[in-house]
Amino acid sequence: NSDDIVHDSSTFVVAHSHHAAMIKEWKRDIENRRDKARNYLISGENTVEIRDDEVQIEAVAAEIPTSPFKAQTTAVPPVTITTAISFPTKMDIIKQFTLNSQQKYAFTIVTSHLDGENQIHTGSADNQLLMCVPGCGGTGKSQLIRAITQYFQLTKRGKMLRKLAPTSIAAAEIDGLTIHSF
Repeated sequence: NSDDIVHDSSTFVVAHSHHAAMIKEWKRDIENRRDKARNYLISGENTVEIRDDEVQIEAVAAEIPTSPFKAQTTAVPPVTITTAISFPTKMDIIKQFTLNSQQKYAFTIVTSHLDGENQIHTGSADNQLLMCVPGCGGTGKSQLIRAITQYFQLTKRGKMLRKLAPTSIAAAEIDGLTIHSF
């Protein structure tokens, strides 16, 4: 509805250089926190350092010449208190899915490749890992694949994983595709 739009020029605030600087600082802080959380997920440490401080906010009303709230500055306390977050590590996933020594070895190969640990670079741009998990029925292939899938999802890289199986029943069991349909 066009009647809801305010046609008063005093409603808008002119952006000054200090506003742009505050926005850049805010974006940089958000990016740093995101990178720290991502690096934490990859490294598997037990704590994440999170800042707990007050934020000084300059009221926008201070910039509006006709505002009755002119030159008002407030201190806003944190909305919530954030504590250290403990994400599952590789070992936690291994314990959660009760992987045996051979499953643990296969899990470590995949996750180490994903995290860029101990890679031999062949000079090719294609840095994918193709891995076959063979075995008789009941040997724990699906359990291993569920553990690997969990790790990909926890590290926000679930779209990088492709799971293929020879039959539609096996593909459905691991939430994957058949080899010939890929």
